[in-house]
Amino acid sequence: MSMIGNLIRSLYGQPINRYFRLGARYLAKIPSAFCREIALEQAMDYVGRCEVGGDYLEFGVYQGRTFAAACFLARERKLPMRFWAFDSFEGLPSSEGEFGAGAYECSGDDFLKNVKKCIGDISGVQLVPGWFSESLNRNNPALAGLDKVAVAWIDCDLYESTKPVLEFLIPHLQDGGLIFFDDWFCLKGRPDCGEQRACQEWLKSNPQIQLMPYSRFGWHGQSFIVHFCG
Repeated sequence: MSMIGNLIRSLYGQPINRYFRLGARYLAKIPSAFCREIALEQAMDYVGRCEVGGDYLEFGVYQGRTFAAACFLARERKLPMRFWAFDSFEGLPSSEGEFGAGAYECSGDDFLKNVKKCIGDISGVQLVPGWFSESLNRNNPALAGLDKVAVAWIDCDLYESTKPVLEFLIPHLQDGGLIFFDDWFCLKGRPDCGEQRACQEWLKSNPQIQLMPYSRFGWHGQSFIVHFCG
């Protein structure tokens, strides 16, 4: 079975060809997962080939499916990454558009169990719990050792959650690093809402940072390559 097939087996508990036999009831679940894993596979190939060192950071990890895929794919390529999981583990803090307060709640313990089930060894996983407005604090001991970021996966849904994440990332970004916005085209793709609004304000306040479009994934996501100017 292919690497992607083995990955999907680990994430869903069944071989991918079984989903095709089971029909549309399961096929409906595959595209969103597939597009994220394919995007991550491209990302890990990119940082490996272009020698972009650093860690993988994911903001908004929910049950750990995307996070586990990132760990799996990085380790498969023997990339020297650590994997940082940031989440309140209490769901979303408020509502915006189709996103409701309290949605996507999953405890830290359940998250780690899910990731361990998929990848086995979780010794390289760093858990940073708490609301982003509080946990993304330079004095937070949970952040000790965090330096450069190779890949940042932002799945924050909301404007208010995305804004502190982007501010936090500034000293950790490097030329050639990748930023993924999982919900870029949510909220009807409006530039005055959600992740797009937070990103536009951030770039305006930090003109030394430029984002070059890299790839779209699914109907919802957009990734960028980070460059610095001036």
